[in-house]
Amino acid sequence: MKSHQINFFMTPEDAVELQQYINLQGLVVVATSNTVCEPKIIETFTNIKDLKIYFTLPKFLKDIKMNYFENRDEYVVIDYSSTLIEYIASRYDKESNEMNKGRLYYKTVLYNETDEEKQNDEDFLIVAKNLFNWFKKHFKDTKINSRHTTKRTMLWAKQNNVKLAIN
Repeated sequence: MKSHQINFFMTPEDAVELQQYINLQGLVVVATSNTVCEPKIIETFTNIKDLKIYFTLPKFLKDIKMNYFENRDEYVVIDYSSTLIEYIASRYDKESNEMNKGRLYYKTVLYNETDEEKQNDEDFLIVAKNLFNWFKKHFKDTKINSRHTTKRTMLWAKQNNVKLAIN
């Protein structure tokens, strides 16, 4: 398998627990874009507006590739060739009264500029696998159509009559 993915529903309180685990493992949080051609480190991701961020080990920061988008005047992370764990937050949409699924995702294989495959770093793969194992164990309470969901999320959705979007 060239990648691994977990889909989930998560409350802000669950995200705080994930942030604590990320910190304990020595991972850094990286924004998807920056105004300069270097990764932007974020101290916490529990109250940011970005839907997508990345986790990585500090030693891989120098290897993160970025592309410049002139129309946006910013540099954006090239994730298919960088040693990163993608995190897309589970978000509540007030307008539709639905909670959208989040995602954790990492690649075991990276691609260079000519689309040649390269095995991802072994240290990174161990840390990513450990994160996924922790996540599955910690958020194992309920699964809805293959999405990990905590009791806290289920209770919040029920109390607030929120639909969990499964598509």
